[in-house]
Amino acid sequence: MKPPSRDAWAALGRLVIVLAIVAGAWIWWEHQHKPDLVTDVRLPLVPENAARLQALHSVPLNAGVRSGWRIDLRRPALFAFTVPGERPVLRFHEAYLEGRPRLAITVVRADGERELIWEDAATENTWTVRRVPLPVDVGETVDVEFECLDGGARRQLGAVYIADVVLESEGRRVDGTDVPVKARAVERDLLSDHMAERRLAPPNAIATSLSQSGPGCVELLRDRPLQIDIDVVPKGARAEIAIHAASTGATPRPAMVRIIDPSVGELMALDLDGLGEPGGVHNEISVSLDIAEQAGGSMSLQFVREGGDNLFVGLRDVALTTERLQPRTRFDPEFGSNVLLVVVDGLRPDRLGVYGDDYAVTPNIDALAERGIRYTDMHAPSSWSLPSVASLFTGLSPLSHGIGVVRGIRLSERAVTLAQSAQWAGMSTALFGSSPSAGRVHGLDRGYEVHSAAASLPASTIVDRAIDWLENQRDFEWFLTLQFDDPEAPHQIVLEDGHEMPNELDPELVERMRRVDSRPSGAEALVGEVGTLYANEVARVDFALGRLFDHMRARGTLDRTLVVFVGSCGQEFYEHGGRGNGRSLFDEVTRVPAIVAGPGVRAGSIVVDTPSELVDITQLVGYLANLRAGNAFQGRLPEPFASLPGSQPVVSSVLVPSLGSTVPWLGKARYDGYSYYRDVRTGRELLFDLSADPGELRDLVPEAEDGELRLRLDMLRQAQQRWGRTCWGASWPWATPRDG
Repeated sequence: MKPPSRDAWAALGRLVIVLAIVAGAWIWWEHQHKPDLVTDVRLPLVPENAARLQALHSVPLNAGVRSGWRIDLRRPALFAFTVPGERPVLRFHEAYLEGRPRLAITVVRADGERELIWEDAATENTWTVRRVPLPVDVGETVDVEFECLDGGARRQLGAVYIADVVLESEGRRVDGTDVPVKARAVERDLLSDHMAERRLAPPNAIATSLSQSGPGCVELLRDRPLQIDIDVVPKGARAEIAIHAASTGATPRPAMVRIIDPSVGELMALDLDGLGEPGGVHNEISVSLDIAEQAGGSMSLQFVREGGDNLFVGLRDVALTTERLQPRTRFDPEFGSNVLLVVVDGLRPDRLGVYGDDYAVTPNIDALAERGIRYTDMHAPSSWSLPSVASLFTGLSPLSHGIGVVRGIRLSERAVTLAQSAQWAGMSTALFGSSPSAGRVHGLDRGYEVHSAAASLPASTIVDRAIDWLENQRDFEWFLTLQFDDPEAPHQIVLEDGHEMPNELDPELVERMRRVDSRPSGAEALVGEVGTLYANEVARVDFALGRLFDHMRARGTLDRTLVVFVGSCGQEFYEHGGRGNGRSLFDEVTRVPAIVAGPGVRAGSIVVDTPSELVDITQLVGYLANLRAGNAFQGRLPEPFASLPGSQPVVSSVLVPSLGSTVPWLGKARYDGYSYYRDVRTGRELLFDLSADPGELRDLVPEAEDGELRLRLDMLRQAQQRWGRTCWGASWPWATPRDG
């Protein structure tokens, strides 16, 4: 056989090279599209103008029941987002009930260019799923308008319902080093050298009669500019600035604060017109100043006040912040841990089965308590959700963080949230909710990579969004917060859950309501509201959580997740003549459920009866999840983790009335089986023996002239004053309680 020639070998070599190139291209192509390397990114969307649209708790049509928004004439639904992956598609359900409308979708690009990408007739009386490709690129930020048109393409007739709007796109699965967590950190408190100059701002318009001072500030005087020197500007730094204003009595004149770098010139001018005016909405302005161009060098910030007669102007916060890129923490099935924080507004513990309500339908919450710790005497720091949630997130008293106490205030940059701590630990973070209390306006979204909260969303929709998010977090540890406002009034009836809801009337509750309303069927009507409808909404929260627990259990993450279930406040059901919350501080509005289960918690139904506070839960989450708990000096580890189990702490709460409110400004202290209340405006005091009078109906102050009861009253007075001065400052207005 004749051996191959040189030309044959050369041809064979060229063929091998070509095959290698083809094979390499094929491997690269497979690498890009191999199922285990590709993940669908599903981004639930909420309209930017959701507050103006009619939010639907449920629309039962032929293809099931869904919750979403109604789009009618001249009121489109507006969505804004950045496309996270390739081949983006809008997926949504649409339907109509009358008018034969059409639905149009328009993309508005950053340069203002508008492009109609889809138009079709809506579907009558049936939910129909639609998938509309988006002609946009990865990383592009766009606005999308969903608009209702009538049958003749005129904006005159009919309404379209849309639900479950999701942006779907594709992308490579990434590891913890490819896409790190962007965690914002405070590099330096620039006012720390001026602590001696701080003073409390004057009372604002609503608090003048209460002698309620504002937050601690460094006052800006017209004849003395304040200069703050920065030795070295960190890379990527921003200056976060909060300026507080308050009227000193007479109508304030317009004011301006100029921020100047002496070596460069004016950086920003802030118009304070309207701040601090009687009846005004806000007392503060918060701005973020980009100073990254000065990175590595030194600079000065000079604050110059102009004008503003009859106006106090002060710097509350000036802090340097930077974004740190923290590698994500890989989830280890054996040793890793996640955190699920569930907050329910207006939830009374005595309306849960595990707390003794035989009529409650709460099997999933009850099962959670059976495998963890249940606190029977947990108290919120206030009787409405905003200050309580802020305290839970930060571990600070409302008198320290100021939210829900000082009008118009945002969370100080110096306050660290649990979500921030989770980011610094490399955890993915998200919040989904239906309560406005954890919103951006107060700065309580800090630390959450994904923050999606819209008023009146049903519990099922919140859990759907959480499950979608969790699908993209399988590889990493995560910190997830869910906040429900379902038990708060007004109550809604959702048809699809009706078969699971409690319908029996508690005879004891009916009898108590007869003392409130003796008219025929009056008691039954009240029980229908505070009994059946309230219980139905609690049951819906439980049902939704059950779906989430089932999802986590199926993926093997439930046992490695620290689950913390708490209420932000309770509700009064006419025990003291009122209804709802935020009007008093009696136990029915401050006592909340608290259940903790998961890694670090000994399995089994453990019951803790020692009085505890929500700020203790903040410390407990930090301790069990190995997070920095933020501000440990205002919380302690509760039992059974406390170093001194069995000790009796003083539990304190506060209620400051909002603008135009007629409710009292109250303080509360509980210790060793007694509760003490004081009204700031009237000086009235109340004292109750909780062991003999758990309903707090018999005031003991008239009997406390001397003896043991008098000593008890004096001790609680001093404890309340001590707590107020610690949290608020030396000007705490209850320094001299009025006897009798």
